[in-house]
Amino acid sequence: MAFGDCHGEAFAVKHCASAAGAACSSSSPNTIQSTVCIQNASSRRKRPRISYFLILQMAMCILCPVCSVEASPLPAKLSLPTPEHDAKRPYTYNICNGLSNQLLYHAANIAIAIQNNQSVEIPNYFIVDGVQHSDDNVIPSPDNSVPFEVAFDADYFLLQVKRIGGIEAKLVDFDFTKANDEQIQCKGMGPVQSAPPDVTLSILQSFRPSTQMKAVIDNIQSSISQPASEGICFHHRDGLDWYEHCARWSNIPDGIYRGNCLLPSDKTLLSSLRHRGLSEKQWIYYAGDHGIPEELRESEYTVVTRDQLMRPEDLRAVNELRPNHQVQQTQGGIQSASKPEDSLLKLLRDCATGQGCSLGQREHDRDPPISSTRDLWALIDFFICRNLHGFVGNSVSTFSALQIAMREGQDTFWYNSQSIPLAGMLRFFAIPIVYTYSEHSEYFDKFMLQASIVSVQTHMPRNKVHVLYHGERDQELRSWLLAHDVTLHLQTLGGFSGTWSTTQLLQRVELPMLLHSEYILLLDTDTVILRPFTLADFGHELTRTIAMSSAELVVNQAEDEGVALMNVPYMRETLGEFSAFVRNYVTRSSTSPPSDRGAYLEFYNVTFLPRPFNFKPFWDKKRDIMGQLPFVAHFYKAKPHGYIKHSIGDPCMVRKLCDKALMLPSLCQVMQPFAKVIKTAVPGQSQYCLQSFPNQTMAIVCDEVLDELATMQNECTDLPSVVRRVLERKGAIYADLQSKLFELNRQMDRLRREQDAVEASQRLQLRRQEQERPALEKDYGLSSYISYILSLLLPWSFIAVAIFWQYEKRRRIRRKRKLTWRGFSSPSPRMHR
Repeated sequence: MAFGDCHGEAFAVKHCASAAGAACSSSSPNTIQSTVCIQNASSRRKRPRISYFLILQMAMCILCPVCSVEASPLPAKLSLPTPEHDAKRPYTYNICNGLSNQLLYHAANIAIAIQNNQSVEIPNYFIVDGVQHSDDNVIPSPDNSVPFEVAFDADYFLLQVKRIGGIEAKLVDFDFTKANDEQIQCKGMGPVQSAPPDVTLSILQSFRPSTQMKAVIDNIQSSISQPASEGICFHHRDGLDWYEHCARWSNIPDGIYRGNCLLPSDKTLLSSLRHRGLSEKQWIYYAGDHGIPEELRESEYTVVTRDQLMRPEDLRAVNELRPNHQVQQTQGGIQSASKPEDSLLKLLRDCATGQGCSLGQREHDRDPPISSTRDLWALIDFFICRNLHGFVGNSVSTFSALQIAMREGQDTFWYNSQSIPLAGMLRFFAIPIVYTYSEHSEYFDKFMLQASIVSVQTHMPRNKVHVLYHGERDQELRSWLLAHDVTLHLQTLGGFSGTWSTTQLLQRVELPMLLHSEYILLLDTDTVILRPFTLADFGHELTRTIAMSSAELVVNQAEDEGVALMNVPYMRETLGEFSAFVRNYVTRSSTSPPSDRGAYLEFYNVTFLPRPFNFKPFWDKKRDIMGQLPFVAHFYKAKPHGYIKHSIGDPCMVRKLCDKALMLPSLCQVMQPFAKVIKTAVPGQSQYCLQSFPNQTMAIVCDEVLDELATMQNECTDLPSVVRRVLERKGAIYADLQSKLFELNRQMDRLRREQDAVEASQRLQLRRQEQERPALEKDYGLSSYISYILSLLLPWSFIAVAIFWQYEKRRRIRRKRKLTWRGFSSPSPRMHR
């Protein structure tokens, strides 16, 4: 503990100095007061005593593990007054900076107004030049802004706000005669963090270009000979200002992983695009902060930019949208006061012909003779990218992050891979959910697949669900999947027919080429979503390969493929080698059939997925997740009907695992959400129990137990007690099952007592070992023992040095005083000798 921690309000040190030597007041029971009484006013007597007292205090602070004192009472929690939202008063806000920030601030503030049920006043401005040349925000002004309806379809946007939130919205103008500090200030990212994510995303998706901007965008898209369905928007940040930004951003000392601002050093730009969906028939719309990279120009792909596709009349139309732009009426209509060959047009033509383009460079690197319209060009790129089929961007860029969010994970990649920084503020970045299903699977897989899909769509309705489907007979299931907006990928596997595990492995080999997203989450059919999650919940340093969780609690080893986070570009990069490996793996002679888990673990460098994404019912929730509730429950080895069967008295296939699970509240807490989805949303759910039990009586009990779990208001903590209540309601008809349950409960009680005895014996044995171990072993080695001894001796050495220093100081003072009394003003050389 630091020396200063024992001072201040905690130790009220009162120095009572009086010429007559008055006594000091006694210490208060509520505070520790140390009183120093000084009877002599002489400074020579005062200073040593104070120093000794300070040494005593320092010793107390070092020896006491916690300097606990009862000081003046402080409030347990400081609560700041929060202003109450007045529904009658309109919600006001302001925008600032570039295009992406303006869109985000509009959406977040309107979402807050909807949350508060307030009408909203939307700033009637679009900043066309939001470049920040300092740390100050760029807010609207007459010189840098145009009306909102010049950039966006204002009527449509206001109607969408009304439809989404049911509130009134209107555009308002500001009084620019006031000083900047008197204007409504831009709150930046503050509202973004507190806004409801789903509403914010809906508002973002409500922006449409204005009539003028849409005409320009349509002309650009019509200039492209190839269809938009084969186009990929590539938002590439590789300019000097981006490198400067990455250098600052990556070195923020907050402990957060920030190593994905640029393209990985071991990847090339072209290979990254190919692994992200770029094929020979596709073309690239390049939206970058500089010219087209040489690697792309020299490739076989068609690469175009906005500047190459814009016609002169479109350039003039955009130029006329500049703030304070003067137009003149002619016989041919309205035209710009500037000549067609003005500086902007020449600049853009130079870009198109590759003659020293500087449009994409930093704004302060050039001094254009006209007002900048940088964000109008960004607006054109933004909506063209929205219209194209695919998108590849940089997740650290806000422009790319908004494109990724608005596409909801579909046909979206980012070449820098890993995390999206904006995802931590706006939790609406969805990740596609993928299942593999074969009609050769177990009989209960069909019902568990339906229950799992319903749980996903209940908690995360924006997440797209994909099923890799093998088989042609079950038309009922396929119709159900299509009715629930599930994307089916029908697989034939070349007519292969083998074991279920081998079929599943071959299905998953084709997975990377069927899914078009940077990351996907692969789930087994025996999983249930317990609460919603987004991409941000997987952490900042997402896997660059595959991540799996552990099958057991005690090991942090990736070995359970029931829930797997996959990096699709990496899977595509290694697909050829993995396919050859699987073919050899399947034909390899073995006593047991191959599994996808074994193939993945043997071929890939699999990383560890946090346990909340693969929670097992036989784990204790509080102890295993360390306070964090699980996201996904996985019925590993034993299924729900197996636990019910074991509760009735018919042992499940994995008896020890079921015995352990029945003693834990986590089993019932996982069974309850499964029962709710399968009883409310799965057709023919009674067939699940009828096909899972050997006789109809036990099947009826299974169905009744699921009904009981689905209708329970409180959280379930004990599955055997639920089964017991069901059997008691049935009465004598199920007396035989009750006797089996009674016998099972006796066995469980005996197991509990045996387990408690074993744990008590282990604790006693550990306690004895602690007492018998010598001091060196107790502290885990010589180095730890030396560190322990030094930690004890070091404080005492400081105290000894301080006492010795005070002793020497007082000795010199006494020596000096003795010489002074003898009449010497200073000691003489002879006396020293």
